[in-house]
Amino acid sequence: LISLDQLENTLVVYTSDHGCHFRTRNPEYKRSGHDVSARVPMVMHGGPTTGWGRDERPFSLVDLAPTLCESAGLEPPEGAQGRSLLGELPGESFVQISESRFGRAVRTDRWKLIATADDASPTDRFADRLCEAEVYDLVADPYELVNLAGLPAYADVRRDLLDRLRGRMADAGEPAAELELLDVPPGPVPGQVGQLEVRDTDRREPKTA
Repeated sequence: LISLDQLENTLVVYTSDHGCHFRTRNPEYKRSGHDVSARVPMVMHGGPTTGWGRDERPFSLVDLAPTLCESAGLEPPEGAQGRSLLGELPGESFVQISESRFGRAVRTDRWKLIATADDASPTDRFADRLCEAEVYDLVADPYELVNLAGLPAYADVRRDLLDRLRGRMADAGEPAAELELLDVPPGPVPGQVGQLEVRDTDRREPKTA
């Protein structure tokens, strides 16, 4: 690209499809809405992104295709999901959870809500009903250890997040589903053992002289 003098006329993108819970929330692996699973690297260089610097706005991977189309002066294909990163963004990302349980999540720069469908199979495409399961304040609790779901003190935040989630599900073309908030805090999140799980095999006996 440099030798052809096309570096600044080319948009180079480095990203990934998911994160990994290795040595953090081991039982969940990549199958949850927690940041260590849902956050991915994203580096863009060249073209209309030249001079951008660091951008903290949340986005979803479905936003990448319309971004590439707009960068090339093309309209996204009919039915394509997502919003171009070159324009206004809603300031939130949408996460679909499968394999371990059926779930959907919405994340803003501060808050996250995860809703699950206990009566749906983890491999189902859609569910008729989802219920609030986890809510996190990512500023006060960046490792997502304190679940705020069901707490009356956060009722306005939880209600706003549920409305945002409903909108993102509609944008993704999912059929309308019943979304509910909890009346009381839930029990422990299944499979959650804290941010770092130390296994017996990780322990090392001290060496003796």
